Amino acid sequence: MAQNYSALSYMIWQPISLEELYDDILSAESEMRGEIERLWELVKIFPEKWQYDTYGSEEDSFWVVAVCGRCIIWYDDIEEHFCLSEYSTYGHFDKNTAHGVAAGLQNNVQALLARIQFN
Repeated sequence: MAQNYSALSYMIWQPISLEELYDDILSAESEMRGEIERLWELVKIFPEKWQYDTYGSEEDSFWVVAVCGRCIIWYDDIEEHFCLSEYSTYGHFDKNTAHGVAAGLQNNVQALLARIQFN
């Protein structure tokens, strides 16, 4: 008996391109105001690929867009949202250290600001 597969079952995940990532960043920046905007200007970096240590292969890397102390904001292009996590070695992080919201860039900058103000 032949199995029925939808077109979606044959789609292969592709990581977000730098150009697409920049579109998301520019869109979020256009809505930032006040403390959020000022913090973003201090912590943003040119996006760079960091190793996601849970799996340990080169394909398991994600774009990091901001660094503040031991925290990073990165783009999870599998789930298609930004995240706030901690790291111990520059260039490597573990998704299980997430502290922010799995949402837009502005929300994660807000979560980072709240974390700074709390400490």
